Amino acid sequence: MSLVTACDGEKQQRDEAASLSRAVDELRDAPNSDKAPKLKALRALGCNHADTCGFRDQCAEAYAEHVKGLEGIAKAKAMDDPFMSAAELRKAEETLKAAEAKTGACADRQGALVRQYRLRDLR
Repeated sequence: MSLVTACDGEKQQRDEAASLSRAVDELRDAPNSDKAPKLKALRALGCNHADTCGFRDQCAEAYAEHVKGLEGIAKAKAMDDPFMSAAELRKAEETLKAAEAKTGACADRQGALVRQYRLRDLR
């Protein structure tokens, strides 16, 4: 492999990592009402490298659980039966608690990706 080809590949991988990292930042920072479309946008981003695809998939899974918890809260609020509402709310809170650990792991992996590809240098 020529040096130019290797450099192009490294640049493509770094650009991919930067794009995915920005998408995760946007998802994390979005108001709860906008998280579902931001999650869809993250999932739609292409990736060609195992580490960046793994990062995208891990974060998408974490935020999918978060969105599921938010949807459960909305469902509980819309219920007329207070007992059913309370049960749904407990379930949603458990989902959000599980999502919190997963989104924390996503943030840790993002930090590693930022360091690996020196993404802070791009700002």
